[in-house]
Amino acid sequence: MTPSKLRWLGIVVLFLGMLSVAAHSPRAAAGDWPQWRGPDRSNVSPETGLLKEWPKDGPPLLWKASGLGESVGGIAVAGGKIYSLGYKDKEEFLVVRDVKDGKELWRAKIGPAVPEAGIMRWLSQRTPTVDGDRVYAFRAYGEVVCLETAAGKELWRKDYQKEFAGKRGNWGFCDFPMIDGDKLICTPGGDAATLVALNKKTGELIWKCPIAENRTTTNSSIVITEAGGVRQYVQQLSGGVVGVAAADGKLLWRYDKVGSSSGNVYTALVKGDLVFSMCGWGSSSALLQIVSEDQEVKIKELAALRLSLPSWIGSAVLVGDHIYVCATSGPACIELKTGKVLWDRARPGISGQLTMTYADGHMVLRAQDGKVVLAEANPQGFRVKGEFSPPRLVKEPAWTFPVIVGGRLYLRDQDELFCYDIQEKKEGRRRAPDAIFVPTPQDVVEKMLDLAKVAKDDVVYDLGCGDGRIVVTAAKKYGCKAVGVDLDPDCVQEARDNVKKAGVEALVRIEQQDIFRVDLSKADVVALYLLPALNLKLVPQLEKMKPGARIVSHAFDMKGYVPDRVIRVTSKEDELERPLFLWTTPLKKAKE
Repeated sequence: MTPSKLRWLGIVVLFLGMLSVAAHSPRAAAGDWPQWRGPDRSNVSPETGLLKEWPKDGPPLLWKASGLGESVGGIAVAGGKIYSLGYKDKEEFLVVRDVKDGKELWRAKIGPAVPEAGIMRWLSQRTPTVDGDRVYAFRAYGEVVCLETAAGKELWRKDYQKEFAGKRGNWGFCDFPMIDGDKLICTPGGDAATLVALNKKTGELIWKCPIAENRTTTNSSIVITEAGGVRQYVQQLSGGVVGVAAADGKLLWRYDKVGSSSGNVYTALVKGDLVFSMCGWGSSSALLQIVSEDQEVKIKELAALRLSLPSWIGSAVLVGDHIYVCATSGPACIELKTGKVLWDRARPGISGQLTMTYADGHMVLRAQDGKVVLAEANPQGFRVKGEFSPPRLVKEPAWTFPVIVGGRLYLRDQDELFCYDIQEKKEGRRRAPDAIFVPTPQDVVEKMLDLAKVAKDDVVYDLGCGDGRIVVTAAKKYGCKAVGVDLDPDCVQEARDNVKKAGVEALVRIEQQDIFRVDLSKADVVALYLLPALNLKLVPQLEKMKPGARIVSHAFDMKGYVPDRVIRVTSKEDELERPLFLWTTPLKKAKE
């Protein structure tokens, strides 16, 4: 598996929390689905090594849990916990469960039940957003609530109507608050503060972006891109799609030809300076380009398209240069840069509205009658690879989106949650629970070593070395000694093979052991690609390193410890930007 076939897990501060202690290799860089539409809001799971075909009766059921409450809201998976919202006994609860067995860990009452608009309440797939030790829940009343992930203690809440003059859509308030650094980005709607940035710790207002002309909230979610030289948030409102500067909330551009007063359930698809905007409700779709002209960021229409899209479920995903969507007639593939429909397919034995999540070259489709279908999807065609129907206790449509994370398929059906094992089993291979191998792109590897100022006399350690690319690169480029450590025997063997192939056996050693037991006293540089919680678990070892030693981390920080430098790099392999963090020992603690 080449790095170009793996989608980076995103830069949106969304992979926080502790994974299983058994995940001691680069696999620990995966395993969370911490918000609506996943780590980077693309609804494309970064998982690989999944079943390419399902057994006749479907994949094995690991466990089933009940007690989630009445709701079609999605689930978030982070730090070994599953978060969901639901109504019970005229109250709304945030419920947290253990990924191992689905057992309830705690629940917190966040307010009275909201009488959402009849059957149209299924539009509101409100999903918690998890960020390390905090979780953000959005209520259909128009409130965002911040709680501790440890036991559900409420820290603060904001009322969209009272504090921002927010304006609800036709089907009520729905929002998917997004973490970006120290900010929580929300969409209250209305003219005065259509989008706002809040301090994620305190809830205090950082900036607000007023967008006039009846901009109500919709069921879309904010996504991030960097184009025209500006980092910006792209959001679809009732009247169209907008771009807002991340730094100060300035409205950069707006496009009003895609939208409906009835609402919009689609999230804009972005890739660099390209934006694909959709709506349903008989509205057109559009391929747009963000450009910089006369020192201003503007939007340019490349193509206006007539696509027959469902109005109530927005399941589109972008994979490479192709869009996969559940159109009115069924699954379809669209070429991003032209808007050309490459293929469409009548529903494969399933009827009604479809939800869909994409993972490892396949679409997982869910019909409103509960049937789940695995289908191979690529620009050349669509082919069913398995289907099954989970047991159901309710008659209402099964509209909650599938979630694929940690080698598992999660299906919520109102009060119940089903967890299926969809990890491909390879004879003789052991895998770490709830994790996959995600290699660092080679050009990012070189930036990491450059940031750490590696020299010939240094000893470089890579904790969770995977295929050994970091230690091999260090030895070849700088002539230094390097040690790769990994618990997975397959990774260890692959790394040793790569060391031999590169001809650096005299400089590089690959060890199979637990990274939390490694003596780092002789290390000058330590490279990491682990989640923040795992980085923190390494602190006792990192603090034993010699003064002036460097720690460089791809994508993830160490909460409570101030980095010396943070830079952002864009890989040529996937054209995605990600942060790199550098610390120098002794580690500097952040002020309380």
